[in-house]
Amino acid sequence: YNFKVHATDWLGNDGGTMKRGGTGVETGGWTMEKGKNEVTLAADMEGDYIFTYTISTKKLTITFPVVVPQSFPNQPTTLYFHPSSEWKKGNERYAAYIYNNGADNEWIDLTDANSDGIYELANPQKYAKVIICRMDKTKAENNWENKWDQIESGIEIPNTATLNTCLAFWTNCKANVPVSECIWVAPTPLTDTNWSDFVTAYKGKTINAVVERSFVYEQLHTLCLPFNVELHWLGEEAKAYKLNSVVGNSAQELSLNASECATMTAGQPYIVKPKKGSEYEHLIVANAAIQDVTAGSYTITGGGYKVTMQGIAATPNPAQQTDGSTEYYIGATTGYLHKDATNKLGLRALVVLTNTDGTAVQGVRARVAFGENVETGIDNIITTDAPVKVIQNGQLIIIRDGVKYNVQGQKL
Repeated sequence: YNFKVHATDWLGNDGGTMKRGGTGVETGGWTMEKGKNEVTLAADMEGDYIFTYTISTKKLTITFPVVVPQSFPNQPTTLYFHPSSEWKKGNERYAAYIYNNGADNEWIDLTDANSDGIYELANPQKYAKVIICRMDKTKAENNWENKWDQIESGIEIPNTATLNTCLAFWTNCKANVPVSECIWVAPTPLTDTNWSDFVTAYKGKTINAVVERSFVYEQLHTLCLPFNVELHWLGEEAKAYKLNSVVGNSAQELSLNASECATMTAGQPYIVKPKKGSEYEHLIVANAAIQDVTAGSYTITGGGYKVTMQGIAATPNPAQQTDGSTEYYIGATTGYLHKDATNKLGLRALVVLTNTDGTAVQGVRARVAFGENVETGIDNIITTDAPVKVIQNGQLIIIRDGVKYNVQGQKL
């Protein structure tokens, strides 16, 4: 703290006395060099002090206002932190610098009491802002020198009753995380295993939330969530699709036509193409109204085929694979259906493709079409038997399930 006096009024070169609150109890001293007009006090001298100096009849009195400790009784008693992968290298710890404007501040360690990857901060309810820091684990003292990464400036601590008490990053940030990339979310994230518990905890409430679901830019994904989805959460120009028809042709090509959706309804499965970045590990949603729903499905028919888009709420436990016969997943880059046995995962969907009588489809290839032409290719024909290649009249022929195809995948 600095205070100044007019040089013309300051004649001495000795010290003075410092008295707290004008009570006359001397608590320390200060000095000012002759000819100077400024003195600096230590930060811990904050309070209501009277500084006096007397030369003959001259008396200098400077009063500092009383600093009343702030109190925020409406703040949550516990705050949480959801670090991104860039802040989880295994050689760090986390600490919070919480403060008010001025010298009123405190460092507090964060802990992960139940080892769920969400870190707890015991909030003393007397500070307005917080800066979360990634600290050097080998150094116990909390200070800026032992800090590796941080939120670049203070974030306001929620001062109202709210479920959003966990600080998370919009993107996978490194060093100085911009405040604009931070958001307060509910402390329990939605994962591919906890749909039921998440809905029970938050149904009927509107929250910000972290969805533990990874996405790759410009690739196809399936998605099913217990709240309506705003497409901009997946990035500007992100797309969502729903199957609307199934068409087969003489070349044994099966097209699952998809139309673009402006909105995504809670509990319904969709095909999405994110536009947020190259790859990201989670989805952060704002003001999501959690609904008491389970994963739903819908069915379309046509050309002798039946297609069901089936949402998956939670990853089965124990693990469960697709049946290798009627259950398919959608190729991330091509949109072709693949029936290789693979683990079923929550917050996603799979395609169930059969003939209208419920039997497995053979001898065709199938692909989700988004209004474009479907390329041909023998490798995408759906069969149970391995192909047999033969030369017939100088032409390479592929035989699968007794059906002949040329190398372009066209039935002969």
